[in-house]
Amino acid sequence: MRRVEVREVRRRLRVTELVHPESVNCSGSFGHWAQGLPVSRQKGVMHNALLPKPTLDRIDTLSGQIDQCVAVKVYKVGD
Repeated sequence: MRRVEVREVRRRLRVTELVHPESVNCSGSFGHWAQGLPVSRQKGVMHNALLPKPTLDRIDTLSGQIDQCVAVKVYKVGD
């Protein structure tokens, strides 16, 4: 059994016809963490923070790319 690293992100989600209802999509915008972006600061998700550390079993042997798929749980929180 593989050890699972748990990470938590709290952000508002939107349901859309463009994303399958059993999946979550996160654009690679690095979470708008830059100091020069005060309007959008802390409004995105840095998806790299959700990925486990790269290991050989997560690297595609043909392309050399790291698998960026992770399992998530989505919870409804109070407004």
